[in-house]
Amino acid sequence: MRFGQHRKMTRDEGPAFDTLKALMAGREDLVSRLAAPLWARVGRPLNSDLLWVRSLLGEKGPEILIQTLHGFDALDQDGILRARGLAHFVSSIVGETEPVSTAVSNRPELVWTLPNSHPAHSVRGRSYLESCIRLINDATRALTLVSPFVDPSGIGTLLLPLTAALSRGVEVILFVHDALNLGSLTSRALEELRREADRRMTDLSVYSAEAGTGGDRLLNPLFHAKLVVCDNRRLLLGSANLTAPAFGSNFEAGVLLGDGAATEALFILEGILRAKTVYLVFHTKAQT
Repeated sequence: MRFGQHRKMTRDEGPAFDTLKALMAGREDLVSRLAAPLWARVGRPLNSDLLWVRSLLGEKGPEILIQTLHGFDALDQDGILRARGLAHFVSSIVGETEPVSTAVSNRPELVWTLPNSHPAHSVRGRSYLESCIRLINDATRALTLVSPFVDPSGIGTLLLPLTAALSRGVEVILFVHDALNLGSLTSRALEELRREADRRMTDLSVYSAEAGTGGDRLLNPLFHAKLVVCDNRRLLLGSANLTAPAFGSNFEAGVLLGDGAATEALFILEGILRAKTVYLVFHTKAQT
């Protein structure tokens, strides 16, 4: 298993963007913690209530962020957050952010989805989703995602990061349940991603497990693990499926692990393929 062009910065982007870069220098974790909530708001007005930004960027954070987003044309005249401008903003921030050391990147880190009622929701309540997007954005060669259940909203939340990863040559592999049935929720959830991968002539593979019942479960096991593996460097292991409730309203817990755990996870998944306990649903071919 084989597990964009630079844009010219306008004058309006300069001061606010430079301040933002300085605030985020050397803090890759802030990129995901800032980007994930913004991706979730694409297509909607960016509310003036941006108190959550203050916990990341300080008291002036909301004002600096709004000015920077305007500079990248990420906000239209009605204040609607636009995907293309946001993508340019995030990619520019990633390009300017210093990478964390290997020791830091391999350090275990707990991540969460917390209900809105939880007192830590505004600070850590979406760190599971943020970490998932961070691994997708960091991938340079391969991404492997294992999620028994997916839904259109959950995949939709990851659609732009995943298509961006595919476009930069990352091989993306998904292990899910019930994707052989074209009328299933799983198949419907993955269809737009499949179309985008096919249109871009990129490398996407989807495997489906079909859990048996009774004694048949021994040959056709339930895939219950939830994993995101970035290259062979980082592993997100937890309880969340790639669904809207798992990313937004459930109580979910996960842990980010380093290269040893990532390598072991890929070895185990290679064994799953060799044992033929999953079925290839489709594979879009990258252009050679």
